[in-house]
Amino acid sequence: MEKTYHLYISYSWQCHIEACKKKIEFLEKSGIKYKFLEAFKLDIGPEDSEDLHIEKTIKFSDCLLMIAGVDESCDEKLEKEVELAKKHKKPIIAIAPWDNKKKTCSFLIQNADKVISWHAKQLAEAIVTLA
Repeated sequence: MEKTYHLYISYSWQCHIEACKKKIEFLEKSGIKYKFLEAFKLDIGPEDSEDLHIEKTIKFSDCLLMIAGVDESCDEKLEKEVELAKKHKKPIIAIAPWDNKKKTCSFLIQNADKVISWHAKQLAEAIVTLA
């Protein structure tokens, strides 16, 4: 039976929604079976904190997809996601900025299990290799 990869897409993707949709479209064509886990659709109590929602989602994922060229407003959440990924031993795939004008998040690059460029084929290969 073919594996379904449970993917956690970092909050950082919200800073680059349109570009990320293109990568997702490729995954649909690549033959990889996947499911995106969404932190606020898990069955935990509504009184639970945002951090708990995120941690439980990361815990049930096969790997994290994170963008290494994020706006500064994403930095705090990105660092928390990395911390939780390490805690639960989940591989991190960092996608380097495609625009040389964007600041690369050295913290994420240093903590990623694999750094790839904005090529959808590399994304698919990284998921299969690490997850």
